[in-house]
Amino acid sequence: MRLLIVTSTCTGEAGTGNVIEAVRHARQVNAQIARASTLSSIELYSMAKELSCPVELLRECAKLGRLPVVMFSAGGIATPADAALMMKLGMDGVFVYV
Repeated sequence: MRLLIVTSTCTGEAGTGNVIEAVRHARQVNAQIARASTLSSIELYSMAKELSCPVELLRECAKLGRLPVVMFSAGGIATPADAALMMKLGMDGVFVYV
C-alpha cells in the first residue's frame, strides 16, 4: 500500500520577520478557491487551464472550499501573532522562524 503525502506552502521572505508575502499568498489562494466555487463546469475548465492545474483538482477545491492537502505557512513568520494570523487565514500548520 502506498501513502501519498501532499502539502502546499504559503511562504514569505525567510529570515526577515516580514509576514506580508505569506499573508498575500494565503489570501490569493483563498480568493482563487472562492472564485472557483462560483463557476460553472465549463468555466472551471478555463480556470484550470489558466492555472495549469488538473480540472478534477480545481473541482474538488471548489466543492470543499479549500485545498484538499495540508497547507503550511513558512517564511517571515516570527511571532505567535504571525502564526495566529496564518492559522486564521486557513493554514493547517505554521513553521515559525526561531
